[in-house]
Amino acid sequence: MEEPTRIDKIEKSINYLENRIVLLDNKASVLLAAITLYLGFLVYLYDIIIPKYFDSPPQIWSVSFLGISFVFFIVIFFGLLMVVRPTKNIFSRRTDSRKVPWDNIKLYSWYDSTFPGDFHSYQERIDRLTTEDIKGNIYRTHFIILNRIRNKYKYYRNSVFIIKFMISFNVLSIFLLIILSVL
Repeated sequence: MEEPTRIDKIEKSINYLENRIVLLDNKASVLLAAITLYLGFLVYLYDIIIPKYFDSPPQIWSVSFLGISFVFFIVIFFGLLMVVRPTKNIFSRRTDSRKVPWDNIKLYSWYDSTFPGDFHSYQERIDRLTTEDIKGNIYRTHFIILNRIRNKYKYYRNSVFIIKFMISFNVLSIFLLIILSVL
């Protein structure tokens, strides 16, 4: 395979992966909003609807089920937050969990400790890059993006699983509260 063809395929892959990252960030944002609305609906349901239409079940059950749902909400919230900003842990500033091969890297935009002050200096630095520097930059960028999307999907899948579990738990707890109110 010729070198330009390989680089073109990797650049297309980078574009595709960046689009996947944007899509996943949008999904996580929508889920964050939806899960917040869902928690508000649960508070309304447990505090107003169930006691109004059914004989009031013991208050401890309603508070317990709502408290457990709130714990689920917190876990889901931080999981989806990690989708939007995948770091090694929630308070870390490092965005990739694997070591990136940074030795002798010359990035297009900022490849040493000082950023060029004007466009002419920037253009000179880019003109000094060799084909090997450019190829290495593309490979490293591809690796970083692949790693980032892997981390994002890991947190997204876990959050969606917990959302499904929380909804199942809420449905069962509502039925239990209705049964307790009838008894």
